[in-house]
Amino acid sequence: MLDHAVDERLNVSILPDHWRATVLRRLAYLEDRGLIAAGGPTEWAVPSDLRPRLLRAQLDQERAYRAARIVRDSVWRSEIGRLTPAALGLGERLVGGFVSVEGITPQRAGAHCAVIDGADGRLAHFEFRYAHSVMCLDRVPPGAVVEVSATARTTRRSDQRIAEIAAAHGGLWSVELHGRAAPSAHPRFIRMHQARLESMSLDGACRALGDGRFEIPTDYCERALRADLAKWGPADHQARVLDDRPLDEQIRAPGLTWLDRLMTNEERVRYAGPFGAHVAEALPEREKRLRMTGLGSGDPLVLSPADVRKLQAMELRSVMEPLEKTGRAVFLTKDGQQAAGQYVTRVHISGSPHAILEGQSAFHLVAWKPGMEAARGRWIEAVVREGRSEFRTVRNAMRQFGLG
Repeated sequence: MLDHAVDERLNVSILPDHWRATVLRRLAYLEDRGLIAAGGPTEWAVPSDLRPRLLRAQLDQERAYRAARIVRDSVWRSEIGRLTPAALGLGERLVGGFVSVEGITPQRAGAHCAVIDGADGRLAHFEFRYAHSVMCLDRVPPGAVVEVSATARTTRRSDQRIAEIAAAHGGLWSVELHGRAAPSAHPRFIRMHQARLESMSLDGACRALGDGRFEIPTDYCERALRADLAKWGPADHQARVLDDRPLDEQIRAPGLTWLDRLMTNEERVRYAGPFGAHVAEALPEREKRLRMTGLGSGDPLVLSPADVRKLQAMELRSVMEPLEKTGRAVFLTKDGQQAAGQYVTRVHISGSPHAILEGQSAFHLVAWKPGMEAARGRWIEAVVREGRSEFRTVRNAMRQFGLG
């Protein structure tokens, strides 16, 4: 139907007879929903942005379905009436208790829906356009304290790479050309670029030539970004785990918690809704624990920088001591240092997640990175730079080191 529209007008009289009745029913349906308008007995006004608007409506419906399923399968099931779609403006943030996350589209790297018991009283469900925006939530338990923020949507790196390859080949892109330009790239990674171009060709950002070839204009990146802005809006949501322990566990935790960070200022933030009520109940219980260990002062309790450092040291000891009881050394990997071992699990240290790598003679604690979850149980090599880990998996390492 869209392919037969000319200058945003569709004349149904030119359509084949066997197809016209079906198209008219579809046009009537879209008119009832205010998406198109009749312009005469046989003519309809079809806006140029109808395709992205229909896609947006489809994703919104699928997101609402996923969010409802998440809540029904959680301890929040009795509160499903609070479930609300949410979108943050640029620079806005929302803290709350993590419920769960699910993919919206069949593509693993595509859009995801996450539900957060927000500190503003909403049981909010957010759309995350890219899977990497929620990778930090992998294996995070319900009730963990998370933050959702909104940043400006920018040009994708994949679009930049497509434009670079096309510029070097006379404005053409194909799987073969991409493979030649990046011989180490995995075929599945290249196919993701092809799927992106197939989508962008429907939005007019490029032109499909058939046989997996595309004509890429010189302003492709700008066109692709405009298409993304039209479909997804100006803000891109990002998730961050503030504490991977639920509030009840934070009360008893032997180390620095998100609740403790609320006590570093005399003026405490007030939260609303069930999450805020839970925080209000947990804070006095946590205060009692801290006072018993001689930390903090005043009423309400305020933690000094020295108190925070003591809590961080306590937390590190609580992680290291069980590992040391195995008879092996335990090392906290610092900037510039390397470590290798089998990725066993993730732990919480000083407000940040760390991965435990089990080597032949020692355990190594390295800054955790979301991509590591795909390598859980496998041997990896990691180097820490500026507090972040860069890692790679090593095949057959268990057999090589005589560990399996």
